Amino acid sequence: METHNTLDSAKEFFNGFEENSGRVLLFREEMLALVEHGYVKHTLETLHDIAFSAKSINGMKRAVQNAVTNPEVKNADAMKKDMSLEIGKLMERLRAFVADTGEAFRMHFTSSFLEMNPQSFINLTNLLSDLEELKIYFNRLRQAGRE
Repeated sequence: METHNTLDSAKEFFNGFEENSGRVLLFREEMLALVEHGYVKHTLETLHDIAFSAKSINGMKRAVQNAVTNPEVKNADAMKKDMSLEIGKLMERLRAFVADTGEAFRMHFTSSFLEMNPQSFINLTNLLSDLEELKIYFNRLRQAGRE
């Protein structure tokens, strides 16, 4: 993925993402800030990788939920452990991604999504859904040859 794509700006990219999303974004302002940061710092590839990880974690979460209710699945605990490790890795990648944003956004993002408390975990889980939508949008652009 190249940062000098055919889209004119982060806002244009974000508007296209939002219009093509299958749902209302739960953390619209934070997602816009992440996309803008990706454009300004030429780190869209990193944001793409973060979105890929989020989509993967959401897939793991669905698999774990199915495994818990299916007595034939014997490795549900191992799946939960793998998912927890991946969430920890993603949290560190997000922390690194926002490290050079403005202090106000970095502090807001950290307290909203990366702290070890129940509300931050709920917010992070919802942010993963928004990031999964972003990954789907990246895929659509790639298929259309616009990335």
